[in-house]
This record gives sequence, C-alpha cells and structure tokens, in this order.
Amino acid sequence: MHERLSDQDRGDLLLGGALLVFPRVPSLGAFRERVADLIHEQFADVDPLTAQDSMGREELDSTIDVLRGKVGHDDMVRQHALAALAETGVDLGDTYWDKVNLRMLPSGGGHAKRGTGWHRDTWGSNVDAQMNWWTPIFPITVDRTISFAPDRWNRAVADSSSRWSPAAARQQVVPPIPEPEEAISGLAELPVVIEPGDFLCFSAAQLHRSVPNRTGVARFRRGPDSLWGRRADGERSS
Repeated sequence: MHERLSDQDRGDLLLGGALLVFPRVPSLGAFRERVADLIHEQFADVDPLTAQDSMGREELDSTIDVLRGKVGHDDMVRQHALAALAETGVDLGDTYWDKVNLRMLPSGGGHAKRGTGWHRDTWGSNVDAQMNWWTPIFPITVDRTISFAPDRWNRAVADSSSRWSPAAARQQVVPPIPEPEEAISGLAELPVVIEPGDFLCFSAAQLHRSVPNRTGVARFRRGPDSLWGRRADGERSS
C-alpha cells in the first residue's frame, strides 16, 4: 500500500526536486479500466497500441482528438481521478486542479512531434506551485516513457515563454509548448517506468521530456493532472 502525504509534506519534497511514486493507488485501477474502455471503444476493431500501422495520419489525428475530448469530459473518469488523488493525501477542497488529459504517443519518427522535447511545464503555465500527476494506461517500458534531467533542477534554461501564449499555440502560430533556446545535451537522464495503477507526481518546474518512441507500440498516459495553490473559499474547482 502506498503512503499518504499531506499537502505540506508532499509540496516540500516536490519543490525540493524530488520525484514521488505512489504505488498501487486503489482508485487508479477503476480509472485505468474506464479510460481503457473509452480507448478501445473509440478505436473499435483497431488495436490502439499499433494503430499507427493501419490508420492514416489524418484518421489517427481525428480519432485521438475525439478520444481526448471524451476522456476529459467523462464523469466516471473524473470521479476516479479525484478519488485517486485523495487517496494519496491531496486535500481536494483546498486545491485547484486541471482536467484529466489523455495523451497518446504513437511509435515512429513520423509521429515524433506528438511527443515533447525538453521543457518545464511552468514555462507555459506560469504557475510555480504546479504539481503534475502522471500514470500510464497500459504497461510501458524504458523506451516509451517520461524522462527527467535531475541535475538541471536548480539551473536556469533559456526558453521561449516570453513570446508564447496558449491562444497562439492553439492557432499553431507558436509551438504547442514553450521550447528551450539553448542547446541541451550531455544530460544524465532519468527515465521513469511505473505500472498502470501507480501515480508519478513531480513539480512542473522539473526539466523533462517524452522519450522518443521507436518501440513499435504506442504509449497512452494520463496527465499531467495539475494541482496548485490553496483555495481561500474551500470550494472545489472544476
């Protein structure tokens, strides 16, 4: 059974540069089953893990877009996700949270732009207290997961956030997220492999990226389900 952490204790660890894994969170089992059902329903007779082999790019894009909308607005998904957060010790009545965000990273160089290179999520959100929650829907491997650069935790990285906005990103005027403006190489990377039903939590200020997927199998994951701040009114945010 995983250990529960108070918001204060968890925040102290995360804002000190720690990566936290909560194993076998009870409600993540039901969460994963619901999301997996929606995935298989949307892909119908196509295996979602190898869909890039049988579906054209435009059809795959459309399928993923519709699926993300269904997952993001599904009441059961939301309920299970919030229950899982509470099971780790999150005070839901005293916290802002974002919606559930499903991402798919198909295998192959032609889909590389679906992933994200090195970045900090705070570059786009401008919320220093943001915490990200990440979990795979299907089993993952070291070759298709998320990777961190722990030695850059306290080091500034020049980025394009001063010229970036969500509106411009939606209009495809700028990249989907702010990008580094300096060469990032020679890093001591830390790829993280967890099981479906486990929760990875990390500060949005962590420098991280999606590992380029060349495995032949797509990666489905939920996240980041972002949390930040304290609510003065004690009401839950949607």
